[in-house]
Amino acid sequence: MPYKIIKARGKKAGYYVKNLETGHKYSNAPLPYDRALKQLAVLQLRKRGVPPLPKGRKSAPKRSARRSRRSAPKRSPRRR
Repeated sequence: MPYKIIKARGKKAGYYVKNLETGHKYSNAPLPYDRALKQLAVLQLRKRGVPPLPKGRKSAPKRSARRSRRSAPKRSPRRR
């Protein structure tokens, strides 16, 4: 396994996931242990060639079929 969870040094509380071969850390800021464990699992899956999960789409807010009066453009009275 080329990845390992290491404890952050100094006043920063948390953990990093580190690549043992290259020494690369996979987060800028320390993570809680449970999130570091999830990140480790994802990195191992990607190493095996498993594609990432598709991100869920945020659904657009549903509009009512009836237009509101406020959204209609204001018409100026026509003079003759």
